[in-house]
Amino acid sequence: MSLLTNFKDLYYVMPFLDVLKNKYEIICILILGGSEFTLKLKVGVDVKLTRKQFLTMINLLGAITIATDCRKITKDKIELSFDLKNKFEIQLTNMSTETIKLIELFFNGTRYGATFIKSTGEDSFSINKKTLRIIYDKDIVVETDDGLKFYLKHMTPGIIVEAFVRDIHNVNLFKDWSDRIVFDIGAECGDTALYYASKGAKVYSFEPMRAHFDAMQKNMSLNPELAKNIIATNAAIGKDGELLFYHSDRADIAEGASFVYNKHGKNARTSKVQGFSLKTVYEKFGIKHIDLLKMDCKGCEFNLTDNDLKIVDSVKIEYLADGDKQKLQNLLTTLQNNNFQYIIFRHEPIFYASNLVCATIYAKKQ
Repeated sequence: MSLLTNFKDLYYVMPFLDVLKNKYEIICILILGGSEFTLKLKVGVDVKLTRKQFLTMINLLGAITIATDCRKITKDKIELSFDLKNKFEIQLTNMSTETIKLIELFFNGTRYGATFIKSTGEDSFSINKKTLRIIYDKDIVVETDDGLKFYLKHMTPGIIVEAFVRDIHNVNLFKDWSDRIVFDIGAECGDTALYYASKGAKVYSFEPMRAHFDAMQKNMSLNPELAKNIIATNAAIGKDGELLFYHSDRADIAEGASFVYNKHGKNARTSKVQGFSLKTVYEKFGIKHIDLLKMDCKGCEFNLTDNDLKIVDSVKIEYLADGDKQKLQNLLTTLQNNNFQYIIFRHEPIFYASNLVCATIYAKKQ
């Protein structure tokens, strides 16, 4: 790893090192590019992590920093509370997928004002729309304030925080979403589909990555009534034919997947996925009108055509521009040529890139 990368990592973790007994040791390891860390928590627990678990390290130290209380239970287990009432145990050796995701959910959620309630806790009182209930069963389930449920191991914590804590999908389009048609391109774990279905919309969802699509199916099974309003398809949108996707080299996720460009370098994993143009999808499902076209598909938005937009009233696009062909201005020109007015806003506050590279477009036909 380069020295610049090492200092960037140090920059991100510095605000949370005061919970460690050995913070100066960790600073040296980070700067020198060490591959293993032993975090000596002040509560008396040691945690061993590798460099590949750097995000887990940030999430863990961040959650402990924000917590109102952190206690040692055993030599490898701690108890966290964010309100001195609801208490959550965290196993710090041989962390399961659920544990890693729970830590991430705690850190990212609390940063944006989430309240966490344990379903078996002494106090379930909440007047906060950002409340997330942690239900301990055979599999841990996360329930939103509106009653939507997600399996912890079948969701992406940051996505759930975006949708139900930061409320990024809330567009001032209709007072009543009943029978409105939403196209959800880039469905991930089903958060957007369930969000709009809970408002009464009929949602057509498309997710290219099989792992994400399977997770979406699992989460839909937890919300059977809402699932009746969702038509989910394991396919990519943008072009007809078999498409080659590039995504993260991590085995457990298909992060940042795109057939438009490769953002993951020489270690990128690849998958072949069936793709469809919007024209083909309209014909396949007999679509005559779309109230909201939502796109979060890492470049496929640049394939939008005038014909695609003829039946669309409004769009919400999380775009990622790249190179000479995928330019923000090209996308805006397409929208303006089809009589859309637009605004651009940031969907992710920690990104430091220009809005020319990544942000969200909301556009409505005049």
